[in-house]
Amino acid sequence: MTVETGIIVLAAGASTRMGSPKQLLRQVNGLSLIQQAVQTAQESQLGPIVVVLGANAKRVAEEIAQLGVQSIVNTDWETGMGSSIAAGVRYLLANQPLIARVLIMLGDQPLLTSAYLKDLARAMEEEQAPLAVSVYGDAKGVPAVFSKVLFDQLLQLQGAPGAKPVIQQNLQQAVCVAFPEGILDIDTPEDWKNFQRQP
Repeated sequence: MTVETGIIVLAAGASTRMGSPKQLLRQVNGLSLIQQAVQTAQESQLGPIVVVLGANAKRVAEEIAQLGVQSIVNTDWETGMGSSIAAGVRYLLANQPLIARVLIMLGDQPLLTSAYLKDLARAMEEEQAPLAVSVYGDAKGVPAVFSKVLFDQLLQLQGAPGAKPVIQQNLQQAVCVAFPEGILDIDTPEDWKNFQRQP
């Protein structure tokens, strides 16, 4: 990719519906969910990565300590995903001022691949759109790539909806990329069991 893209991996949630930190759930391949998310981001080779932590920050930080990525703690994580996105954008702008885009991804979409992240960034570049979003089920959401013109909107985010307000506000200008696997995220013990049953 010709454009430097900062990647924000969101891993600040308390996993209340899971009952234990889902970021640390270990898969058949031996990787925890957060380790796989970080490796997927790294393999995309799109640009610098920051992992935003909150609940269970120490344990999750230890889980990714050997992977060579920067992590920060969002002290306002309890207010919702929006503040974690804003914290990640602030960090990238302060430490990587040349980035022209930000890719936001979750730590609980185990079917996400680096090839898909590249496709998402490429679609945005080819269409010269300010925004590229993933489409799965009835949702249009993250992973999503936001151009610099939307950074101010991302910095204003707060609350539970995360990036949805920015996506909805700019959807008419967005390029949409099919990501049917995105419908699987891990929120409950049942989600985890269903995922593990997959061939």
